[in-house]
Amino acid sequence: MIIFMNRLAHNKRPYLLVLGAMFLYAIILLWGIQQNLPFLPEIDEPFFVTPAIRIASSGSLNPEWFGQPGSTTIYPMALIFHLWYALSQGGSFLHSNPALTAHFVRNFSEYYYWGRLVSIIYAIITIPLLYQVGKRLFSHTTGLISIWLFLFYPLFIFHAQMTRPDSATAFFIMLALWLILRVYDQSRLTLHLLAGLAIGFSIGTKYVLLALAPVYLLVCLIHIWQKRQTAHFKAEISKSMAGLLMIVVGFAISTPYFFLDFNTALENILLEARSEHLGADGLSKGQNFWFYLTDALPKIITWPELILAYVAIAISILRRNVPQLLLISLLFIYFVGISLSPLHWVRWALQVIPIFALFAAEGLRHTALMIKKYLEKFTFIHRYVLVGLVLLVSASPIYETVLHNIKQSNLSTRVLAREWLLENAAPNSKIAQEWYTAFLKDTSFEVVDSWALGQDRVVLDYYDEDFDYLVVSSGMYFRFYADPERSPSQVQFYDSLADEAALVQEFTPSATRGGSVIKIYQLP
Repeated sequence: MIIFMNRLAHNKRPYLLVLGAMFLYAIILLWGIQQNLPFLPEIDEPFFVTPAIRIASSGSLNPEWFGQPGSTTIYPMALIFHLWYALSQGGSFLHSNPALTAHFVRNFSEYYYWGRLVSIIYAIITIPLLYQVGKRLFSHTTGLISIWLFLFYPLFIFHAQMTRPDSATAFFIMLALWLILRVYDQSRLTLHLLAGLAIGFSIGTKYVLLALAPVYLLVCLIHIWQKRQTAHFKAEISKSMAGLLMIVVGFAISTPYFFLDFNTALENILLEARSEHLGADGLSKGQNFWFYLTDALPKIITWPELILAYVAIAISILRRNVPQLLLISLLFIYFVGISLSPLHWVRWALQVIPIFALFAAEGLRHTALMIKKYLEKFTFIHRYVLVGLVLLVSASPIYETVLHNIKQSNLSTRVLAREWLLENAAPNSKIAQEWYTAFLKDTSFEVVDSWALGQDRVVLDYYDEDFDYLVVSSGMYFRFYADPERSPSQVQFYDSLADEAALVQEFTPSATRGGSVIKIYQLP
C-alpha cells in the first residue's frame, strides 16, 4: 500500500499501478463472492439470472423481461451459461440445451457464481477507464487517486458481488464519458459512432443512462457552433447526426426484443415505475434530489470524500472548465432524472460513484496543494502530504471494506435460521414466513412464503390454519414500524405476534454477520 502511495505521488509507471489496482480489486471482490450460496441467492438476482437461463436453454434471444433492462448483464450470462453447460454436462455448443433448465434447478448456485463473476469483471474493467477520464480531465495524479478511492466503497462492492447491472452501469458510464471526451477533443466520425454506440449500450444496461445523450448532444453543438462559418459546418452536422443515430442502433443491438416484444417491455417498465414501495416512497421530487445529495451519497463514499468532491465540483464551475462541466452536467441530469421517480433508493446513486471518486480525488489534490503552501518552510514533508491525506481519507472505507467482506464470507442470519429450523423443527412442520427470512426450498417442511405475514391475515388465522412456526424479519417489520399510521394492521400483527406466540429463536446481524434480524415464533 505504501509503495502504491509513494509511486502515486510521483506518477511512476502509472499503467502498472492501474494493473495493480485491478488485481487488488479482483481480490477484494472475489473475497466476498459467496454470500449465502449455495443456500440462496440475493433478493434481486433471479430477475437477471432467470432470463439468462431461459435464453441459454431455449435458444430464443427474448429475455421476456425488460425492467431495467439489464441486457448487458443478461446476454453475457446467457452465453456463459450455454458454454458452461456444454463443457460440464456434455451439452450442445451449436444448439439450444433444454435440459439446462433442470440442471439449473438442481445446481442453481453454479450459475449464480458465474453471474456474479460477470458483475465483478465489469467492476474491474471500470478502473482503467476511470484512470483515463481522470487523467484527461485533471491529471495523472488525480486519475490514480480516484482509482484508489474507488477500490474501497463497500456498498458498491456489495452490489458488484451480486448478479445485478450496477457494475455494468458504472462501466458503460465511464466508457461513454471517455468516448464523449474524445469527441470533444477531436470530432471524428469514428469517435462519434463509437460514442453513440456506447451510449446505446449504456441505455441497454439501465434506461436512466439516457442522461448521457444530452451530454453528447452538448458536445456536438459545441463543435457545430465552432464550425458554423467554415466549410466543415455541414460535415459536423452529419457526424453529429450519425452519432445520435448510433445511440438508437446501440440500444437496438443490446436490447433487440425491446422493439420485437414491446408490449412485454412496456408492461415491465410500468411495473418498475410504480409509485408506491414501503420504505422508499413518500418524498417530493425536490426531497428526492436532496436525499441523494445529503443521504445516499454519504452512505456510499463517506462525508469527507463527498465534501472534497463538492469542493472540486465548485472549483470546476468557477473555472468554467468545459470538459469538467460536462461531467457535472451529467451528474445534474442524472440526479434530476432519478428524482422524478416517486421512489428513492440509495443504490440508484451507485451508478455515478466513479465520477464522485474523480472529483473527491481532485479535491484531495487541491487540499494537498494548499497545505504545502502553508508548510512552505518544511520542504522535507511536502512529498508525504498527498500520500498522508489519501491514507487518512481512505482509512475508514478500507476498514469498512474488510468488515464487509468478512461479513459476506460468514453465514448470514438467513442461513442460520434455515439451519436452526432443520435441526429443531419436526419434519413436515407447517411454516409461514415473509421476505428476508430463511430459505426453506427442498426441505420436508410445508412452507408458505408471503411478502409480509400480516399482509392478508391476523395471528389468529395462522392458529386456525394449524401453522407450527411463523418467521419474521426486520427487513419487513421495520418498514411498517417506521410509518405506523400508514400500515396500522401490519403493526398490530407484529405486536400481537409478540404477545401471543412463543419466541423460540432470534438471529441478529453484527459487524461480521450479514442479514436482518430474524425471529422464529412457535404456535402452540
